[in-house]
Amino acid sequence: MVLVPLLCFASGSPMIGWASAPYDPLWARRYPKRAALMSLAGPAANFSLVLIAAILWNLGAAIGLFSNEQQSGGVVEFLWVLFRLNILLGVFNLIPVPPLDGFSALALFLPEETAVRLFDLGFRIRSFSFLVLLLGWQYFSAILNPIEAFAVHYLLPLVH
Repeated sequence: MVLVPLLCFASGSPMIGWASAPYDPLWARRYPKRAALMSLAGPAANFSLVLIAAILWNLGAAIGLFSNEQQSGGVVEFLWVLFRLNILLGVFNLIPVPPLDGFSALALFLPEETAVRLFDLGFRIRSFSFLVLLLGWQYFSAILNPIEAFAVHYLLPLVH
């Protein structure tokens, strides 16, 4: 989760990253609300990293650490990638399509019996969800761009 993006950054290659955790679908059926809360852990981590990057960037800008672009270029670039990549990952994972976390999070808003049926449906249609995600990726920027602009405006006031 952390090592691969850092290696990509260090080597100058495009940033990629992922996370995975053991998951028991039978547990999700027994405890659909807990499973829904658990599914929000990934996006919560992403948005926490956005806040950490914003705090570090604003702090660095406030104390003049980033005034010399030659000395601070790598740090600024790293914080910008950390900020943007985690907004992208957090928002993307909240899309309500299986196997993304947003699909499981829907169970928070449903009665328990309906949530169990939602998980069953998600497991049955998982093989087709890749096509939906592929098509949705074409329009994802319409969702991401305003959220990113909002985050930059309100979380990085010392930058722009």
